[in-house]
Amino acid sequence: MPILTKTVCLTEAHTTCSSLKQETVLQGLCSLLILLVILNALSGTVADPDLWGYMAFGRLFWETGRFPYHDTFAYVPTLKVWVYHEWLTGVIFYPIYRILGAAGLQLFKFALGLATVWLVYLTARRWGANFWSALLGLWFVQVFLATCYSPVRAQLFTYLFFALSLFVLESVRLSRHWWGLTILVFIQVFWCNLHAGFLAGLGLLFLYGPPQKRSF
Repeated sequence: MPILTKTVCLTEAHTTCSSLKQETVLQGLCSLLILLVILNALSGTVADPDLWGYMAFGRLFWETGRFPYHDTFAYVPTLKVWVYHEWLTGVIFYPIYRILGAAGLQLFKFALGLATVWLVYLTARRWGANFWSALLGLWFVQVFLATCYSPVRAQLFTYLFFALSLFVLESVRLSRHWWGLTILVFIQVFWCNLHAGFLAGLGLLFLYGPPQKRSF
């Protein structure tokens, strides 16, 4: 009788192990499929005139070694003090283009897009979504990627930092480590100099509300 019981236990363990292996393989294949779909969505390219504005400012910044407060590109009189609100984008884009060319900007776009998608997946898991639900969410996200990631623009930073802010807020909510909210300050410092979409991050803070008024 003990031998029979042991045999049954070994059979059940083998069956469970086989099922886990099959599920792991299936998850891996589906993840690969989603990755290929996302890469295809990110591969679209549309020429955008703002890109050359970023590059011109970035070149001026790096060649002069200082922040240009005078608009040298305007044909008509401008304000005495000129502050280009997306200046940091040009400062980042120009050296990438100078060193790696157009391919470098595309690779940078891919890196930002994949990082954003990964943060969306992690946040979904934080919210309690299982693997398959989170993966299904990414399938719908790729439609958004095909439209919004075709041009290389400053808005790419907004998508990344919005997803990062949401991930940080949700992580803090679950862990109750309120010091983690200080990360949002550093995010905003960079974000507000990269793209005007930083206002969306401030709106996100408003939606989450003060910690003492939420049931964490």
